[in-house]
Amino acid sequence: MDIFSILTGRRYRLFDYVGHPEAEHIIITMASSSETVEETINYLNAKGEKYGLIKVRLFRPFSTKYLLKALPSSCKSIAVLDRTKEPGSTAEPLCLDVAQSLFNAYQNNKIETLPRIIGGRYGLSSKDFTPAMVNAIFNNLKQEQSKNNFTIGIIDDVTHLSLPYDKRFEINKSAFQALFFEEDSHLDQSLSSLEKTLGNSKFNYVQSFKEIDYKKSESKQVKHMRIDSKPIKAPYLITNADFIACQNVLFADMDNALNNIQSKGTLLINSSLTSKIFWQSLSANVQGAIIEKKVKLYIVNLKNLKTHYRIGEASISAFDTCFLYLNNGYVYSNNLAQLCTKIISVNTSKQTNFNTISIENKSDFESTLLGKLLRGNEEILVGDLPIDGSYQTNTSIFNTTRTLKEKPDWNSESCIQFGAFSMACPQGALRIKVYENEYLDTKSIGFKSIASKDFDLMNYTIQINEDQCNACNNCIEACDVKTIKLKPHFNMENSDWKYFKSIPEFDRTKIDITKISQQQLQEPLFKYSTGDDGCGEAPYLKLLSQLFGDRLLVANATGASSIFFWDFTNDSLVEKPRRKRSCMVKLVI
Repeated sequence: MDIFSILTGRRYRLFDYVGHPEAEHIIITMASSSETVEETINYLNAKGEKYGLIKVRLFRPFSTKYLLKALPSSCKSIAVLDRTKEPGSTAEPLCLDVAQSLFNAYQNNKIETLPRIIGGRYGLSSKDFTPAMVNAIFNNLKQEQSKNNFTIGIIDDVTHLSLPYDKRFEINKSAFQALFFEEDSHLDQSLSSLEKTLGNSKFNYVQSFKEIDYKKSESKQVKHMRIDSKPIKAPYLITNADFIACQNVLFADMDNALNNIQSKGTLLINSSLTSKIFWQSLSANVQGAIIEKKVKLYIVNLKNLKTHYRIGEASISAFDTCFLYLNNGYVYSNNLAQLCTKIISVNTSKQTNFNTISIENKSDFESTLLGKLLRGNEEILVGDLPIDGSYQTNTSIFNTTRTLKEKPDWNSESCIQFGAFSMACPQGALRIKVYENEYLDTKSIGFKSIASKDFDLMNYTIQINEDQCNACNNCIEACDVKTIKLKPHFNMENSDWKYFKSIPEFDRTKIDITKISQQQLQEPLFKYSTGDDGCGEAPYLKLLSQLFGDRLLVANATGASSIFFWDFTNDSLVEKPRRKRSCMVKLVI
């Protein structure tokens, strides 16, 4: 370690101690969690506490000698944190090593007193590790009967070993915190220009990182940014932002962005609507939250702005430039004045919506595990998880409804009923059905039908599920006679599809699968994938599910197929096909 210090200028010991020189309560941990613990200790010690931290720099081989050197003689209790759970073990690896080392040292008279040692787990289920959790761990240490083998960050209603913590506890109150909810991913260079511009000021320190969505379509990323006049050490997510910007209004509603904004914060949403109509379009829940928190609401139509603005020597995206305009104390530029008439303040003084539009069994659904996950609900209990490890399939149907400017439209008069367009659809959103006259809907103007060419005295209909179609154009390119064309979409109720679903599936025993026109009558058991729009992998999987049904075994390695097969909230299979994930790596030759 001394040689490393000479070569790099950075000095590390096997165990580094920080905190009060006469600390009574100590946390032992390693990796990124140590930075969060250190900042929290500095904050609490300034208020009169005697807390300390030992950072483990080298876990294996474990050195008892250097651990004892780092341990203050005043220590009364220790909490050892592991980011893992070992079923069947009495404790986790780091805790066992620390306990064994101190026990042997006490037996061999190397230390006068044996501190109380408890173990704990953090970061399970990818939960963030925050100062509020550190504070709860120290509070547990100070109890006469501390909870051992505890878990922090999740709610364990099975073993009841989780520690409660106050989410309102904060230590870095001087930093300005901002969240940017963005659709898909933009150029990294343009996004980083904002942080560089802010950081170039000698008065500013900037921290920025992103949450990246794993989905390949309808995806989002959330940028977390902190600005302060002193160095920032906060390796955890922002949950109480001063400013939030959303490229889509759905982020404010479906992704619970408003849960992460503080009272009297600023909310900017991209919208083409006027301020009055926009306010009326918001749900009762969103309006109520904005009024309750006294949020200042603004809208901007990004399509009416230039893609980038020159701020100083940097070229900054329009979305980020809006942040600089609304927070003009950080950077001055004449170009910001161009946004004066583009960013509109919304009058939120009166609530116009009082009844949230309900869907069938909405309240029941939102209380389920799937409903909580789709809503981004952090309050998921261990008891919510199925004890046998089996999960619901066909969950991709619950993905956010797509907003399309155009959608495929079927011209029944020119249709030759070939079926290639249906086979090309990666979503399974374009379907064909043949049915008896008794199912013919004569009431709906939009519901079309013609006489079937393959089956006498039966009706033939092509229908599009507007909620799941992504307008990838695959069906249009596959149709030689151009029966399918894109037409403007006005977001009308998907009533024709709802009626189409009620029509029974055609008898598979009467289908000649060697003819595409008939084979496409088979119900797909793979649909609504979250792969790339127009994904070339999905149509093959959909076709296989039609041909083989519950006799199909799907084995995948990684890539797009793992996203729409192995994520519980985006499972594209309708129960019957079996799938198996392998550990092999895909080779590209």
